[in-house]
Amino acid sequence: KFPDPPTSRILFILNRSVLEKEVADEKIENELAEYNLKVLNDAIENGLWGGRVQASEAGVGLAKKSSHPIYSTYSSVSGSIIDFFLAVQADIFVGTEVSSFSVDVEIT
Repeated sequence: KFPDPPTSRILFILNRSVLEKEVADEKIENELAEYNLKVLNDAIENGLWGGRVQASEAGVGLAKKSSHPIYSTYSSVSGSIIDFFLAVQADIFVGTEVSSFSVDVEIT
């Protein structure tokens, strides 16, 4: 049995800009994307488990903010590398079996 909460910090691994573009595109009606973005924003702002667990993002956003001439320019690739190494070092990783990223984290 896992403790409640199971950890003090959670890192969401995703490309936020892709989700935001989907929500902003008026040609696409995607209620699930809208809901996911709302829940993500709430988790980042307020934490999880009643605020006892800090939620954050790294990856693409961190690469963009770095101002590094290569990492910030190719933020999707460099952000994925950052997320991969953070995931490999995590005590707990939750992924999906249809994701090549999740599979790579699991077998590393």
